[in-house]
Amino acid sequence: EFLRECAEAVLESDRDDADAEGGEEVDGLRRFLVHALLYLDDVDPDFADSVLVSQDASNAEEGAVDAAMVPARDALLLSYLTHLTLPTSRSLWHVATPYSSLLRPLGALVRFQSSFLAKVND
Repeated sequence: EFLRECAEAVLESDRDDADAEGGEEVDGLRRFLVHALLYLDDVDPDFADSVLVSQDASNAEEGAVDAAMVPARDALLLSYLTHLTLPTSRSLWHVATPYSSLLRPLGALVRFQSSFLAKVND
C-alpha cells in the first residue's frame, strides 16, 4: 500500500507539473521507487505486478486493454526515463538506454527509444 501511495504521488506531480516546487524531493522519491520496484520485480514478479496505479486517459498507452490501472513499475520507469532525458539532464542521457531496456511491453520500449533518439539527433 505504501509503495502504491508513493507512486501515485509522484505520478500526480508529473501530471500537475508540480516538480517546480519540490523537484529534488520528488526526483529522489521517483528514483528510489523505480529501483525498489525493479528489485521487487526481480525477487517476486507477482508482487511487483500487483502494485497498480491509476493512470489518466490522457497518459494511457494507446491500445491498452485496461488503461485505468497499470503496474507502478512500468509507469514510474517511464516517468523516470522522461526526467532522465530532459534537455536539462543531458549529462544523464547515457543511462537512458539501459533503463529503457526494462520497459514493458515491447511497444513502450520502441516508442520511447524512437522519441529519445530523435531528441538526441536534434
